[in-house]
Amino acid sequence: MTLNEILEILSLDLNFPNRKINNIVIDSRKVKKGDIYIALKGKKYNGNDFAIDAIKKGALISIVDDEVDNNRCLKVNNTYKSLIKIANYIRKKYNKPLIAITGSNGKTTTKELISFVLKDKYNILYNKQNRNNIVGVSETLFKINKKVDVVITELGSNHIGEIRELSTMCEPNFCIVTNIGSSHLQYFKNRKNIFKEKISIVEGMKDGKLFVNGDDKYLKEVNCFRCGINLDNDLIAYNIIENENSISFNIKLYYTQLNHYLNCSY
Repeated sequence: MTLNEILEILSLDLNFPNRKINNIVIDSRKVKKGDIYIALKGKKYNGNDFAIDAIKKGALISIVDDEVDNNRCLKVNNTYKSLIKIANYIRKKYNKPLIAITGSNGKTTTKELISFVLKDKYNILYNKQNRNNIVGVSETLFKINKKVDVVITELGSNHIGEIRELSTMCEPNFCIVTNIGSSHLQYFKNRKNIFKEKISIVEGMKDGKLFVNGDDKYLKEVNCFRCGINLDNDLIAYNIIENENSISFNIKLYYTQLNHYLNCSY
């Protein structure tokens, strides 16, 4: 990424020497020489207050949405929207396969399991812990480069529209919905609204594939690839044996071209 790319993404017509960007950061305490700092506002802080400090630490520019008296502090209408624009640009620039995971429970575990399976063959990038909001997912997308083979990111939500916004930013190739539970009912009122929110993960997906928990009351009716233990799923797990340090099971995978199930053991 270069400084001119950032200026073009944000429609900032300014005459700055073009420089290669080291990193994009939102925490002024972590700024290093050659970084770009994006000032975000929270309930208890205003990142604009640290924009000049970031410049002093070596940031090429600070992106702000308040008036800051410094010609390298560039004002935009909304820094959160700028964050999303930059993250989406980087995602599309490198165009790496991206797996997005959402659901009321099991997002982090599913992400870790997929990463564990793929890491022996591919260079995996995924969001750490459960940093699954706009900021956390953006920071993951900022790290995509030529060396990354696959991106895996979990998407979280506690209000209507957040999954759609995250999906549109990520543009996933594969989407996974783990289940529809009762988390955040204070925001969504009922499980039907939670279902609508979680299934909106496909809004950013183009010519991709959706995988869901086919045993879930709400997800089993979705027309996609369904996984679970019930016999009407496309992938069925059975003979599940859990030991102290391991788990074994068999799976039946429905193979459309052959119109029958293939059996595997793990």
